Amino acid sequence: MSFFRATVASAFGLAMGAATFSLESFSWVERFFVPFLIPGLIGSMAVGGNVHAFSLWVAAIINTVFYFLVLWLLSAFFTMLHRKIRRPE
Repeated sequence: MSFFRATVASAFGLAMGAATFSLESFSWVERFFVPFLIPGLIGSMAVGGNVHAFSLWVAAIINTVFYFLVLWLLSAFFTMLHRKIRRPE
C-alpha cells in the first residue's frame, strides 16, 4: 500500500511542479491550476526576498514537495480511516 501511496503522491507533486514551470505562458488549463500553485510562489518569493522577481524553479520545487507531503498525509489518513471502518473495535 505504501508503494501506491508514494507513486500517487510523487506523480501529483511532479505534475504540480511541471505546472509551475508553465506559468510563463498562460492558457485556459493553467488558469485552473494557478490557485494550487500559490504555496510555491509564496515560498519562492520568501526565498528570493523579492516579490517582483522570483524564480519559478524554486516555486516548482516547493510545490512538488508541498503536494507530495499533502497527498502522502491525506492517503495515510484515509487508509487509517478505512481500516477503522472495516474493523471497528
